Amino acid sequence: MKKHTFTGPGPNSQMKWNDQLMGTGGMITAVLLVLMVMSFPFCTVWAQDISGEPKMDHRVIHILEQEGVFPNVVIAQRGTTIIWINYSHNPAEIIFGQQTKMACGKPVNFSIGKSGGYQSQKLEQGMTASLCFTEKGTYEYQLENRPFGTSDASQKRFKGTVKIY
Repeated sequence: MKKHTFTGPGPNSQMKWNDQLMGTGGMITAVLLVLMVMSFPFCTVWAQDISGEPKMDHRVIHILEQEGVFPNVVIAQRGTTIIWINYSHNPAEIIFGQQTKMACGKPVNFSIGKSGGYQSQKLEQGMTASLCFTEKGTYEYQLENRPFGTSDASQKRFKGTVKIY
């Protein structure tokens, strides 16, 4: 293979053409490849944002013994799954009073209650329940938290709101 020489800007700065091409070209190729790989997740997110479909996301609500629910107002977009986790030592029940169309799929530990709205089963400490909200609106619910072995009179009731835009 015939070797070519490359004359640089200064005196005595001759380099072999093959060394120059492979050294710089290889480095440029590697940098471009790394940049393409790193930018792929951003391209995917951008494509999802313009699709018009609801994004699949989630929010967590903590059920606490004294404070009730935290946060007591959750604001999210359509397609968001709301997850309640019972950190209280007492069983808790989540009750939506109004009839709603909100499930993306099968709700976890929820069923349709007497009022036509979703109602959770009694959630013992550490249990979770979740609903996926598909329609815009404001959904108010009540949390009933009753200590073991006590009457309904000692039951604590807290309110929470889920706002979907």
